[in-house]
Amino acid sequence: MREPSEYAFISPDGQIYKGKNIRRFAVEHGLDQANMQHVHCGDRVHHKGWRALEEWSLGVGNDK
Repeated sequence: MREPSEYAFISPDGQIYKGKNIRRFAVEHGLDQANMQHVHCGDRVHHKGWRALEEWSLGVGNDK
């Protein structure tokens, strides 16, 4: 089993959410996990108004 992915999303109202485990995040916010994974990977621009934090997806500020 692989480790949960780190994520950084911007909500439709502009609030930033960072953490690990996209699946759990999607369930807690009533979102589709697969679509949020596509947003996280850059395959989709948004899902229900949720977007990936651009700096995070470019590796800026990502403490890996």
